[in-house]
Amino acid sequence: MTGASTLPSASSHFQPFAAAAAAVAASSSLMLNLLPSSDFSSTSLLANCARQAQQLRQAKHSRRFTSRHDGPNREGALFCRSGTWVEILDKRTAEYEARRDGLTKPEYVRGNRLENSRFSILEFISVAFGLVSIRGRDSQRYLCMDREGRLYAALQENYSAECVFMEEMLENYYNLYSSCAYGTPKKPWYIALRKTGRPRKGSQFNFSWFA
Repeated sequence: MTGASTLPSASSHFQPFAAAAAAVAASSSLMLNLLPSSDFSSTSLLANCARQAQQLRQAKHSRRFTSRHDGPNREGALFCRSGTWVEILDKRTAEYEARRDGLTKPEYVRGNRLENSRFSILEFISVAFGLVSIRGRDSQRYLCMDREGRLYAALQENYSAECVFMEEMLENYYNLYSSCAYGTPKKPWYIALRKTGRPRKGSQFNFSWFA
């Protein structure tokens, strides 16, 4: 796997963990096979996000930030510094756990303290420089953030700009992921998890370090 990311508790920094043999850089044709067939390079939203990523990289006050670019596709996991691994569940598991726990609807995104869960293996798909989509390898669902800042998982036919994130790697090798669709340069909406593994709303301005 290539890539894992880490977060702190009030914020979520993620640390990407790489799996050696399984996912090295693929060709651009592989990226086209992984992403839904939409010309995102022509959208003003994506272009604006790409500009922000470039400005962040070049800004003097943020020289400690760099953007990961390991090729069009890499495989890995996101480990939150609060002690959980990001999971994207499939429909069967999410619905079973919702019934078991008495939830009104399934929850597809969560943090789990089990390191070897099949749902924590993720694909990081490069959309543009500094921009990625994150997909569960087993569930085939994309990690997304809605207009309320809530994390959810979308099937390929429901893929949208809500499933694109700006990826920043800090000098301590932890990563930050912020929504491309929502938030502002001064107040990004970050992917963040509580210590319990429950997702935080991106609009709450908490962030998590991922390794």
